[in-house]
Amino acid sequence: QMPGLDGVQATQLIRADEAADDTAGATDRRLHVIGLTADAGSGVGAACRGAGMDFHLTKPATRDDLLAAIARCRQPAIA
Repeated sequence: QMPGLDGVQATQLIRADEAADDTAGATDRRLHVIGLTADAGSGVGAACRGAGMDFHLTKPATRDDLLAAIARCRQPAIA
């Protein structure tokens, strides 16, 4: 619920920009996105994943929660 542009919308724009770069021949450019929300509703995780977020955390998130999410982002993708 950020003014002007929320996290889901921002992530969608980031992913669209990356897709445009891929079409233009740029490769290996993917920003990891970890969302942080105060909304623990059941549809929030699906909305975050649908927008292209790698993970999302619900407030109050701990330092360990954030470090674990970052570690998961750094793991190589399984082909």
